[in-house]
Amino acid sequence: MQCCGHTSCRGTSFSSTSTLSLKACGACGVISYCSKDCQASDWKRHKQLCVTLRPFKSTVSKFPSELKLALSRISFRLPPIHEEYLKKYSSSRHHFKFIECAVEATTKMVSSNITNLCQEESDIDLKRWQEISAELSCFLSSAVPGDIFREKRYMPYAPRAPQQFRNTPLNEATPLKNGTTVIEIGFVDFGITFDSCESIDPGKDPVVVVGYEAEPLCVAKSLAMLEMMKDTEVRPRSVNEVWLSSLWSEETVAKFKKATGALLGQTDLDPKVRRIVKYWNGLKEISREAALDFQFKGLFREMETSFAMQACCLSAVSDRVEYLRYHLTKALYEDHTTTRGSLVMCVENESIGVKQMFESCIQATPSRVHYTWQKGTGEQSESSLMGRTRDYFDRNMQIYMSRIRSGTLKFTPKLGTVSIPNDKLCECIKEMNPYIISWSNVVDYVEPVSFHILAKRMSGSDTAHYLH
Repeated sequence: MQCCGHTSCRGTSFSSTSTLSLKACGACGVISYCSKDCQASDWKRHKQLCVTLRPFKSTVSKFPSELKLALSRISFRLPPIHEEYLKKYSSSRHHFKFIECAVEATTKMVSSNITNLCQEESDIDLKRWQEISAELSCFLSSAVPGDIFREKRYMPYAPRAPQQFRNTPLNEATPLKNGTTVIEIGFVDFGITFDSCESIDPGKDPVVVVGYEAEPLCVAKSLAMLEMMKDTEVRPRSVNEVWLSSLWSEETVAKFKKATGALLGQTDLDPKVRRIVKYWNGLKEISREAALDFQFKGLFREMETSFAMQACCLSAVSDRVEYLRYHLTKALYEDHTTTRGSLVMCVENESIGVKQMFESCIQATPSRVHYTWQKGTGEQSESSLMGRTRDYFDRNMQIYMSRIRSGTLKFTPKLGTVSIPNDKLCECIKEMNPYIISWSNVVDYVEPVSFHILAKRMSGSDTAHYLH
């Protein structure tokens, strides 16, 4: 048995032979208390959960103890992230209202999921990305450990905006082997090689990386960044600003214009990519104010509120405020030098395929960046989450650029779609005898049988497939 009430005994385990008598809350039946005083002390925390569960007391009473314990620890008392934000950014009233609405939506989602969990099994409707199929609901109602769900609903990939980051953290860097070829399918700019570039030996044969992407916008952006990397006068931060930030320095604008101009001089540039590069090269400078306004209007159109839940999961107020600021502005760097808007992230031209990008690089950093302790030393980091995120990209970009400039890393972004009808591309990939084929999360949008056919068509004798 467990008592989850008063702080002095909450979570304490009691053996079956214990003389301590625990009594469940009479209203909801979820939490057991050792005394009335214990229950009274916990009431402020427990009240909203108790009210939500009362209509389902008979159902909840049948739940296993592990599920009751999980329910008992749910809290509706989310940090007041909208008020925390306003204290630092008092002039951003429009941001305040947007965050406040997101907090309300998060609270409703928690309540809705608890209610749905307690309904009859046939009515289960838990929300994961706002949807659960009838087939999965049926499977979950009777599955036992070891069962495999085989009725996944096929969802064709139809992006509202191109992805520029992964949407899940990488656990550990994937070691790369000199003299081998890595294929990135649906590559997210520099894919797994960015996190793994330190494993490349600068004194040995190069690692060759070829990325295939269906979005001309992503290919154009990667080519521009690569051109900047080859310029010895370009600093890592400028490349990162093009990749990650809605705000740029004047120096970054100048280096980006130089890089796009050099690309336009190449005769083998794909026509779809060329149109985008030419558009960027001809743009006038964008003010800081216009850039921030553009980003917020994009968020408002999307009305996506999961960022509030992510912010509430951060323990430090300063981290929550910084995370919200980045999410609302997409300004990874925001200081006295960032006086211009991104020519990549703050413009739209649907006629040539230029769209707004909404992905968050916070989600895409390796999980180790989210830890406050330093790996190998056990010491606490003094920097904030956003500080550690910027440090990660700055450090890895420095290494990545050094490998590009020395020739020990050769990355070629290409426009192409991997599919069963595209035999020519599959054969081309196989001829490169890839050491690793990284699929990003492309396989989420491919039928299982089709994925296995493609994987076999493209594999060499020792190809490893990497996906998330």
